[in-house]
Amino acid sequence: MKPLFIAFTILLSLVLSSCSPSEPIDDCFGDMIDDTFYFYVQSEDGEDLLDSTNPNAYNQDSIKIYYRDFYRNYIYFFDKSCDCSRGFYINQTGNNNILNIMLSGEMFNTGTASLVIEWNSTDRDTIDTKFLYREGNNDDPTDGGYCSFLVWDRILYNGDTLATDWKSFYYGGIFEDYPTIIKEGNLLN
Repeated sequence: MKPLFIAFTILLSLVLSSCSPSEPIDDCFGDMIDDTFYFYVQSEDGEDLLDSTNPNAYNQDSIKIYYRDFYRNYIYFFDKSCDCSRGFYINQTGNNNILNIMLSGEMFNTGTASLVIEWNSTDRDTIDTKFLYREGNNDDPTDGGYCSFLVWDRILYNGDTLATDWKSFYYGGIFEDYPTIIKEGNLLN
């Protein structure tokens, strides 16, 4: 109950502290808050490494997400009250699986965030995210004129750019253009 109260308090303070943005908010109507990201995990041969029927696939129960906190420590994420209780979930998309990951352990992260994906006891990757945050008034009277906007601006995977341009990512073809990371697979099987 305490995390829900904290999240509600933060949301209420954001709504009550509306200010004019330094630039027009043409991309924002009402509230748009999303700090999730999707990508495929495949071998060099195109094997789906999230498919539980694949002997080289990562065991979903072994995958752990660690978020960097304010003190620059990495903390394992597990929150039973959250839909994404372990910081990720795997979706079936046609013939492949896709990893949906929360980019931050903090709701309303307005700066940068870093996380570590632990695939198994010997295989780890880092994802760093810069968030884009804006709030203020927009010109759409049907939304009451208020805007709160939080999306990722840039995502780095092990130091290399994995994605930019959140807008085409969200509004482009569904599941078609999502990035693929290439891994060796679960060699511990």
